[in-house]
Amino acid sequence: MVVFVTKEREVSKMGGKWSQKESASNMLEQVTYEIADFPIHSRECVLEGKDRMVLPWHWHSQVEFLYVEKGEITCCVNTSSILLKEHEGIFINSKESHSILRNVGAGRIKTILLPAEFVFGTDNYFYKECIKPIAHQEQYQYIRLTSEKDWQKDILSEMEKLRCYCEKNIEKKMSSIIFSVCRIWEKLANFRQEIPVTDPSQVRSPSQIRLQQMLAFIRRHYSEPITLGDIAGAANISQSEAARCFKKNLDVTPFNYLILYRLEVAKAMLQSSETSITEIAMQCGFESVSYFDRVFRKYYWLTPKEFRGNMDLYS
Repeated sequence: MVVFVTKEREVSKMGGKWSQKESASNMLEQVTYEIADFPIHSRECVLEGKDRMVLPWHWHSQVEFLYVEKGEITCCVNTSSILLKEHEGIFINSKESHSILRNVGAGRIKTILLPAEFVFGTDNYFYKECIKPIAHQEQYQYIRLTSEKDWQKDILSEMEKLRCYCEKNIEKKMSSIIFSVCRIWEKLANFRQEIPVTDPSQVRSPSQIRLQQMLAFIRRHYSEPITLGDIAGAANISQSEAARCFKKNLDVTPFNYLILYRLEVAKAMLQSSETSITEIAMQCGFESVSYFDRVFRKYYWLTPKEFRGNMDLYS
């Protein structure tokens, strides 16, 4: 597994803002909304460049609706890999670990993130009958959406409407956004019997829960000297168990993941700031500039200085 920063455009008047620097430091767990009391976050991600990993492994408290406008991707949710072609989509439940891989060529994906209790809260009939049976339920880690079934086609249509509403003046589209969100939940609830449930063997395991705890520790402390014992201690497990956990779920060692994460943050800083390379190396936890230079070249085939000087070519 290789962790990269996604190349993304910020769209004005969206339900939230998600910059390259924010994605690197927060791994999408923290989402800010344009209107705090109207928590919906919309973004467009352009798939291009050399990197196949578009979004690294992450999770968030919001549910996510993703639509492939162009191209083809593989969406990995916990232990499942789901192929999504052009004009297909997926619902990803809250707190489910997932990543996005670009399969071939350029492309574009659009996503909507919102809390399950969006606008309505939880103490009402609609939430209890239409949302609660789907949201936060482990048997529905994800729901693949295609145009083969009318109800799924309708959801994809509402997702596209939501995206358009969020790109415009969101204050003037609130009622339309609420209506589309209700339509989506209503469709999911009405056709719940047709939704394949997650195989019990693929439900989030204790190993994945421990992994989340260790990844959260790395995100908080990547700029500091970190040992394998520190990482394992975040999940109250032994060092050997921590190594097995990373290998099983991410196919990397804890130390390699730490290096990759530091590189991800450094790459984002090179792209989005004028901070000196020496300062970036120190802020990202590398013991020296020469070591940072050597590791960066190993993974990106060029030095930090060369990368910064040719960002349009190498992004």
